[in-house]
Amino acid sequence: MITSPPAKTDPTESRARPADECPWPRPFPDGFGSCPTYIQQRFIPLDINEQPLTPIRTCRHLLSRRLPGRPAGWYAACQIGDAAARQQSMVPIDGDGNRAMRALRARMDAINRPFVERIWAAKALHRDNELRDAVADFVRECATFLTLHRQEFEQAELRPDAILLIIKRTVEVFVEKHGREASWDVPDNILSELPERDRLFFRMHPPG
Repeated sequence: MITSPPAKTDPTESRARPADECPWPRPFPDGFGSCPTYIQQRFIPLDINEQPLTPIRTCRHLLSRRLPGRPAGWYAACQIGDAAARQQSMVPIDGDGNRAMRALRARMDAINRPFVERIWAAKALHRDNELRDAVADFVRECATFLTLHRQEFEQAELRPDAILLIIKRTVEVFVEKHGREASWDVPDNILSELPERDRLFFRMHPPG
């Protein structure tokens, strides 16, 4: 992602940087944990011909936005918002239910990460057969995890079948989108169909 320099190196010192600008150096180092809402995601940038470049480590919430009030320039923005918004977005871990949900989300993310990276890579390289196989393996792995841990999900007041359905629909949307439009986040219109407890599972930030 090519963006304008952060505030301390901005030649136009009289102009404040956007409040939702990501304050951390990028690309993020391995093991990065300074931001409470950081969710590691492997990103394969594309050149002007839509050909893949060297993969980098980024955050699920990072996106590029135009600098407001300026004729040119972009900055790395946090989709959640400013520092206060990032803090407010954190789900409290008080209570057995939320702790169990957080643990399940973290375990599921760790198991799924290799499958997600395969999907990103196949999509960036326009390898449709590999993408189809990677998606099938990913959904199968999710289904297996949800089945094996069904009791734990239900004890955390979560519905495994609904979660699997949302995962399937989300990956379908991801596959259909092109290039820079693609996002791994669950679309808001899909999340809105879920009860609050299930929405919380997808919005929760797993521990770093």
